[in-house]
Amino acid sequence: MKLSLSEANADDWPSSGNYHFVACDDNQVRSLQTLLPALYNALQSGIRDADTSRTHPSAAYSVFFKDKNNAQLVSNLMRDVTRGTAKRSPSPNSNGSPTFICPGPGDLALHNDDGTVRDAYQVCRDSNPLLSGTYVFPSSWIILCPTFFQQPMFPPTDSGRCPIVRRGPIGSNRFALRNEDHSHTGSSVVHNQMWILFHEIVHYYLFAQPDYKFLDPEVYNINAAWGLNPAESVRNSGNFVYYAA
Repeated sequence: MKLSLSEANADDWPSSGNYHFVACDDNQVRSLQTLLPALYNALQSGIRDADTSRTHPSAAYSVFFKDKNNAQLVSNLMRDVTRGTAKRSPSPNSNGSPTFICPGPGDLALHNDDGTVRDAYQVCRDSNPLLSGTYVFPSSWIILCPTFFQQPMFPPTDSGRCPIVRRGPIGSNRFALRNEDHSHTGSSVVHNQMWILFHEIVHYYLFAQPDYKFLDPEVYNINAAWGLNPAESVRNSGNFVYYAA
């Protein structure tokens, strides 16, 4: 897929480091320019933890990735996020790094390889009226739907909303939330702009890996993410988000 854009050069678009923003208004640009540095800072502890887990896996690493042989992949991916490392070939409309699109109705068109054309805004509406963002494979484009900017910018600071482990019989421990989210999905922890942004950026970097196979269906539930095997866990964007969060 490729995005049909104006003739404007990618270098003319607003940016933050290597990340560029397309069709985003001034408020949206300011939000993204605030979110990305905050995300970089939030990932530092995860990067250090993954580095250490190459030899001595931490409890958090063991829960979401299990095999210490994957630790280098995990830390490298998070470093790439903090740098906006380009993994796709540059073009006049993209520097090859993840590029965020903030479409309104009729703003931008996605041209499919089969010749069909879809409105970028309609991708949000067709997929799920509540969809916050989606990575457009294979490309550099990440669509941020209008609902993305309606979410809280940052994770909750109340420690009472952090997940805890409810112990059960051997092999049946589960995450639970202290004060809410009685379905134990973990969504209340990560459903904010910063971690949604990270989730979609991780998709970009996962799809850039040689021979990557998308995990279908994708796993969003924190306990389901916990239950993935080592090979599946590094193919699922949600595991990186829960680990970092």
